[in-house]
Amino acid sequence: MPRIIALFLLLFVSSAFTQEVRPRNRELDALRETLGSGNQDDPEALKKSRLRWPEYEAVIAKAIEMQDSARAVGGEKLAQCIDSYALNASMRDTALDYYLAGRILGLAGRLDEARKHFEQALERDPYFFWAAHGLGTCFANKNMYEAAVRHYLRATELNPKFAMAARGLALCQARLGQHEAAEKVLRRVLQNDARDADSLSALASVLIDQARYGEAAAVLEEAKLVEAKLPDLDLRLALCYRRSDQAERAVSLYESIVRTRPEEWKAWLALAEIFQRQGRNHAAADAVEKALAHLPTAAAADRDRLAADAARLRSLPAVMIPDPREKSAEELIDLLLHSAEVERRRDAVRVLWRVEWRHKTLAQCMLHALKDKDEQVKALALKSIAREYPKENVPDLTRLLTLLLRDGSAYVRGLAADILGSGEHPSAVPVLMTALGEQDPYAFRLIHRALNHSTFGYVEILEPATMDEAARTRISDAWRAWYATEKDRYSRYEEPKK
Repeated sequence: MPRIIALFLLLFVSSAFTQEVRPRNRELDALRETLGSGNQDDPEALKKSRLRWPEYEAVIAKAIEMQDSARAVGGEKLAQCIDSYALNASMRDTALDYYLAGRILGLAGRLDEARKHFEQALERDPYFFWAAHGLGTCFANKNMYEAAVRHYLRATELNPKFAMAARGLALCQARLGQHEAAEKVLRRVLQNDARDADSLSALASVLIDQARYGEAAAVLEEAKLVEAKLPDLDLRLALCYRRSDQAERAVSLYESIVRTRPEEWKAWLALAEIFQRQGRNHAAADAVEKALAHLPTAAAADRDRLAADAARLRSLPAVMIPDPREKSAEELIDLLLHSAEVERRRDAVRVLWRVEWRHKTLAQCMLHALKDKDEQVKALALKSIAREYPKENVPDLTRLLTLLLRDGSAYVRGLAADILGSGEHPSAVPVLMTALGEQDPYAFRLIHRALNHSTFGYVEILEPATMDEAARTRISDAWRAWYATEKDRYSRYEEPKK
């Protein structure tokens, strides 16, 4: 299922809309206080709109069944359904009809058209909270989370009992790194309905994002009691068990998953990782081979490397006593991303930066580590990125290194310059020229050295013993004089002036 449609369904589809025709003032005030909103509404106009909500809810609930059925069939039936609702909107010109037309367009992935219909619905009735929710979902699907938050917030402000909008709000806040606010929103929803399985699932996602795996597992267990068939519930629960050192429970759940759904190749790889940590090498090899047998063509995994892993594991003794001090790559990634102790993050990155990128998880981890406050962590992450970055994407790497030339650490700035020079790509030259204003002697030396590696400028190849201010000025002037005569060769790599 395309990502847009999947997310639209997640945030839109529900068997019924939770209605609150007259939300109590204290609930509305509490939500505003929690989320920091304060729209000024016309009390009389809002009252008139609320009186129509029960009627709207009945029509929307019936339309959901028809629209979801059309989307499931697709093709001509979906096209006819879209045309029908769009025609109703243009003829009747009501908030309800514009909303329903926007909803079916959104489910079909036509987000820009859906957005316009939701906006027209709000022009007819600014208190039609369903349309505010629809706008939030459109922006969420386009990864515009700040805009999505504003619209979801508006929907929840108008109807604090509208749980779908609250879930959408929380999920977007989590994407923005606002985990505390997201958790607060979801727990408020669950105060009203402790058996809201979708909100329990969303809360678990927020907790997982914060590496609070034990708490997330408990929340998912609650959700399982309410609705055992929530999407990916068992996989997420197994992940939480695995990450919270509950290996036996994780193995039991993963084995249950692959018995009924052997095509779940990620579950096979998770089993392989646990078995390897337990010293069960041949069991781990079996699991890797099962994953390979079900690996989709477009999977973000390297088939050859997985095959090599299976062969390596098969060559080891079937069972070994594991070293309790040895951490898996997954555990090290968790430490690097989430540990508050700088020494533990340093220990993790010292191992991980030498590891080949077999999955996108490690690539994402290293990119995230560039934001670390510690220069040693950033430096080793940068070395990993420089080694593994695809050679055909040198301009992209150059843009990343350009940002790091403005890092607060002279050590990181120098390393970025050294990597730029080692690539000997002409796109690095304008970037290094711009960096010649560097005031730190160490970083300046590496910028100067990188320019000599990347060009035939040959400015002071025999570097001075100290890069004091006089030396830096002299060398900078020499490089700028050289660049003035060679600029035409490099102008196409220069950043356009704003």
